Amino acid sequence: MSDPVLFVSGAGGHLGRLVIESLLSRGYPGRIIAGTRDPSKLSQIKGVEGRKADVTDMAGLVQALEG
Repeated sequence: MSDPVLFVSGAGGHLGRLVIESLLSRGYPGRIIAGTRDPSKLSQIKGVEGRKADVTDMAGLVQALEG
């Protein structure tokens, strides 16, 4: 069985960052994908994969959720 994958939307915002920090501090065993309009905001967070994701861009959002 493969590890779980969790997608956190709005990861560049205050609440999204808190969610990611909480998951990391608790030792979440799976892969965390962080979606935000500006992935550069996530560059300093280790242990997550940042992807460009904007709910107003449906094609881009679908692409962000792939894999």
